[in-house]
Amino acid sequence: MKKEIVILANSLKNQARCVAGKCISTKQWIRPVGDSQGKALANNQITVKNWKGQTWQLKTLQKAEINFSHHVPLINQPENYLIDGSQWIDKFKIQIADLTYYLDSPNDLWGSGDRVNYGLIQLSKHINHSLYLIQVNNLRLYTQYGKRRGTFNYSNQQYNFACTDLNFDNILQNRSFIDFQNAILCISLGEPWNGDCYKLIAAIYI
Repeated sequence: MKKEIVILANSLKNQARCVAGKCISTKQWIRPVGDSQGKALANNQITVKNWKGQTWQLKTLQKAEINFSHHVPLINQPENYLIDGSQWIDKFKIQIADLTYYLDSPNDLWGSGDRVNYGLIQLSKHINHSLYLIQVNNLRLYTQYGKRRGTFNYSNQQYNFACTDLNFDNILQNRSFIDFQNAILCISLGEPWNGDCYKLIAAIYI
């Protein structure tokens, strides 16, 4: 199963990488994973190769052609697809301005708060999407007790989520916080931990 996707998140997960993007043709979310339980990918599994034979680590906004074995949805992450181990192929990239073509518009981010109880997900099976690309206002990125976090406003609600974007420290540039009036964020619902699935800022576009 071959799909061309634009990479919208390439974040940290258990010392590995959580990669996600949207299919170029359908705009549907796809999260490449290492096994049927949503295993994160190692660095050597997320390289792309161009027509010259050059390979490099995957980056956000890059388009990649990826072969998948099959769809392996979880009740909290229905977008998971199992990679087949073949080389990913570079298909050039998009610009930040192009992100508007891929925006989502949910009414809210799985309700209020920074987590969803996994037991409730198991009972109701109401998670249809675990990934969103959204336009937000009043984004504040900050560190607290060594944790990377961000607050923002979306759809008349304020949210405060942990942040797993690899570029977080570069954006802050040794400051304790930084504010942005507008931004685009990739928001992801994480795997169960201590009975909850936490909501994460997986990518920041400013």
